[in-house]
Amino acid sequence: MARWPLANFAIIIGTVYFSFMVFAAGELPDAMVLNDWSPSSLFGSALLHGDIIHLAGNMLFLWVFGNAVCAKMGNVLYALAYAGLAGAASVVHLLLDGDPAIGASGAINGVIGVALIWYPANSVSCFWFFFVRGGTFDLDCRFLVAIWLAFDLFGAMTGGGGIAYWAHLGGLGAGAGVGVMMLKYHWIEMTDTEHSIFEVYGKPAKRTERKKPVGVGPVPNWDPSGVAPLSTPYEEPAVAEKATAAVETATATVEAMKVRCRCGAGFRVKSAHRGKKGRCPKCGEVVKLQPAE
Repeated sequence: MARWPLANFAIIIGTVYFSFMVFAAGELPDAMVLNDWSPSSLFGSALLHGDIIHLAGNMLFLWVFGNAVCAKMGNVLYALAYAGLAGAASVVHLLLDGDPAIGASGAINGVIGVALIWYPANSVSCFWFFFVRGGTFDLDCRFLVAIWLAFDLFGAMTGGGGIAYWAHLGGLGAGAGVGVMMLKYHWIEMTDTEHSIFEVYGKPAKRTERKKPVGVGPVPNWDPSGVAPLSTPYEEPAVAEKATAAVETATATVEAMKVRCRCGAGFRVKSAHRGKKGRCPKCGEVVKLQPAE
């Protein structure tokens, strides 16, 4: 990790502390239950949990995915993003469900959405337990999230289980959007050992090769810029074919003229190309082929 994910540590500690205070009180603060459009409801509901199992499950997922995202994003930005994702998940729940809800699942699914965009091929260590047997296995982030997403979609369509599925889906979608936006605007950069979802599923970027200029080639022993002279003007294909044919029949004694680009590079071309356009061999800028003064 590039830095300690202190903000994620603080969110986990604060959520656990506040949840245990509510457990001890034995009563949920009504103002923080997600059932209206007040700020305390939209954001405060992420601090409430129904029981220890609910809290432990959410904090496990926040630990696994939140540490990686926070370390990449930075502590201040991560704290703001977490709050924003909690609010986005709450808005989607109120619009598409509306039943009272509590829990940090929506915000955590937002963090998972960011991780899906940034680390789709990273392995997540999982454990399983069945009666008296158990073990561990590794699963790519993208496959784990796909399974989780399938359960949420099924739950949202059937409406069963008493779980805020739409908050989960809203948070995941918002998180994926945040991950894409931060990549697009270069707010974060992938390292050489990291591969975002675009690199995993996208095709390698096609590099546009600059058209090779056509002409007589460099004239030796003239290099005022200190750069080996690569000459010849750039022309459209139809004209270039004619120029190539002319070059093939030209003699080695063809008269050449000196041309200089604004970047300072100099090169020689046939005098017959005077007034045409060519590309500078150093900077690639199109220049008008006129004798240098």
